[in-house]
Amino acid sequence: MPPILNFVSPALALKYLGLCFLSITGALQIVAGKRGIEGLSLFPSSLRLYQVTIGLALIAGSFAFFFIITPEVFTPGLAGSELMILFGCGGILALAFSTTVAELRGNQRFRPILPDAEESLMEGKVAFFGTKAGEKVDLCLIPDPWEPFSLDFLARRLASSGHRVAVLHWQAIPDEISAIAFPALALGKYGAKMAFGHRVGGNIALHLASQNSQIKAVAIAPFLSLEDARPGLRWLREGGIFTAFRRLRKREGLVKALLPVEIPTNSVIINPETGVNPWGMVLTEEIVKICESEAKGLSMVNGC
Repeated sequence: MPPILNFVSPALALKYLGLCFLSITGALQIVAGKRGIEGLSLFPSSLRLYQVTIGLALIAGSFAFFFIITPEVFTPGLAGSELMILFGCGGILALAFSTTVAELRGNQRFRPILPDAEESLMEGKVAFFGTKAGEKVDLCLIPDPWEPFSLDFLARRLASSGHRVAVLHWQAIPDEISAIAFPALALGKYGAKMAFGHRVGGNIALHLASQNSQIKAVAIAPFLSLEDARPGLRWLREGGIFTAFRRLRKREGLVKALLPVEIPTNSVIINPETGVNPWGMVLTEEIVKICESEAKGLSMVNGC
């Protein structure tokens, strides 16, 4: 009885597998480059303009190299079943390779920046920029608990402009009570009149501002509905698959607890209407400038 599958020779099978792997990797890079999917990209955003070209070169080069080294391709060889298996394996390997490289490369983002001072508060820590530990501050920054260092860069920029800034560094994913209690205690203790929040931190800032009219909230890409916490494939827009899984863990439950969002009249939301959404955004220079403008406005009101 003849074998069910006949790959002719291991060398020929490996050549086909290599063709599939390289060409599908190239196709993934074209999609990642055109749609800005960080979780599939082999290259940093600085090379995004060239990513489509690189992807096309991978596809064309893989086919050209395959036909150069495989003259036996024009003789009777692999049949449909074998080709289907090799194309499937090549696609799986290409996807695994692209997501793994994106994960390893993306781990360099949102690293902590050395603060001027730091102290513990409740179950978290407070980093101070432009002032000493325990002193009054102008601004309180509330990062997303899943990305506790995402606002350090903004804090340093604001401090360089003369503002006294406190950044809340979550030490663990909070429950509904801790998510409000930790920032509320920090705002009260350090006397901040403006709270900047990022993603879930934006929801928290809006919640605190709705309870205290003396606080102004600037919410960067908050979750305005429960659907925003169910990103689908949008989870790969900013990082690798393991980073995305970590961001999804318990997030929907906390977002649900912070909804519906009350928007105080003096608050500012940088939301999807301005091209920003909770799953496809990083702190761009434009967003940083908006935050600096809001902080400057507070200083003028306070006569600083």
